[in-house]
Amino acid sequence: MATPKCPYFGTCGGCTLQNLSKEEQAGKKLNAVKLLLESRGINAPTSIASANEYEYRNRMDFVFCDEGVGLRERENWNKLVQIKQCAISNTKLNKILTELWTWSLREKPDAFKLKSKAGTFKYAVIRAPQNTQDSCVTIILNKNSSKIEDAKKLIQLFAKTTTAHSINIGYVEDANDVSVSDELESVKGEKTFTEKLLDKTFTYSSQAFAQNNTRMAEEMIKHVQMIVDKDDKPTDLLIDLYGGAGTFGISLAHLFKETIVIDNNEENIKSALHNIKLNKVKADARFADAKALSEYKERNYTLIVDPPRAGMHPSVLREIVRQLPKEIVYISCNPLKMAEELAILKNQYLIESVKLFDLFPQTEHVEAIAHLRLA
Repeated sequence: MATPKCPYFGTCGGCTLQNLSKEEQAGKKLNAVKLLLESRGINAPTSIASANEYEYRNRMDFVFCDEGVGLRERENWNKLVQIKQCAISNTKLNKILTELWTWSLREKPDAFKLKSKAGTFKYAVIRAPQNTQDSCVTIILNKNSSKIEDAKKLIQLFAKTTTAHSINIGYVEDANDVSVSDELESVKGEKTFTEKLLDKTFTYSSQAFAQNNTRMAEEMIKHVQMIVDKDDKPTDLLIDLYGGAGTFGISLAHLFKETIVIDNNEENIKSALHNIKLNKVKADARFADAKALSEYKERNYTLIVDPPRAGMHPSVLREIVRQLPKEIVYISCNPLKMAEELAILKNQYLIESVKLFDLFPQTEHVEAIAHLRLA
């Protein structure tokens, strides 16, 4: 057992495991994934990598409330817990959170109410990269509010006082409870942020996915590099599907004659092309979906897939089974969905290893990387 470090533990819905030691948390997650895999006839993982227990998160999505900002209450989505400091967030993020509170108490922004759909300010998304000096805040507003212009003036005041390098405004409909937006307006700085992972530098859209735990993201890159960097490497082409801004593809490009990042989000591909140029690697990025794999069916290639929590779309899985790439590295933030999809792929592939990475200490979540080799 362990003594929780956060005064909000038990009320806030963010963390659920602060009462367990680091070792107990690791064992709990390892055993849970073992059961998922073994029940489907898949070799179980043998290890779990972990790092900082606290102060690791580089992104938090806070909800505006009547005074300040907070997070959803545990088991009660409609109620909020005011959060003034977050024990699992890094120091830079907590500093910006303090600045957000100071501004909020002074200016009293009109907080959106989930039940009534009234109000203007919905979310404050803070991103504080660990390995660079960069930082950004995106404030999500109710697009249907009649007080948008007043809200923008208040945000401009915040931009003048905060240490965050970039301030953006995103707009979403009142019925959409999301903290990202396709409608983005810059108030200060850029609509992007920059992080460094190992020896590579990456620029991401402020609305894009990037790993929340920088230290463990680097450990994952090292692990994938170890998997594919071998003397008898069976392929000379790497395809990074669901490649986003190119994090894995660019980090591994030096090990292959050719690397292609594929993603069906146009902004991600713009970022990937920028990052390829920024890091001076031999690679390309394509705005496409999994159907693009058919163009490489005559090639022996290594495939990296890093799908969202919902897993791969059934059509993507079917295409992979048709293509049968020599080697697959499956990166997953949802071990249940990964287990379901590995159960399909194990008919054609040997599952060489499954390793867990605790990117989310104090919570139930865990990341997994599976290595598959064509039988």
